[in-house]
Amino acid sequence: MAADTGLAPETVQTWIDRCSAPNIVGLIYLVGAYGPDFLAACMGDRAPEWLTAAGQDAELARLKAEREALDARIAALRNR
Repeated sequence: MAADTGLAPETVQTWIDRCSAPNIVGLIYLVGAYGPDFLAACMGDRAPEWLTAAGQDAELARLKAEREALDARIAALRNR
């Protein structure tokens, strides 16, 4: 998480150890690193529909990119 967010490893470790929770700045960095689906997961059942939809859109974009990368690898293997 420290590498993904740019935050100090010691800060992240205190979260993992449950010694403290992220402050608002930490939360912003986490959302920046992990996207709207992370924020929706934090909010649970209270997440608004637009946030859930944004998370789904982000997941669809990731899946599309993965599919395109796999298609490129398949094409490269077929063209050997």
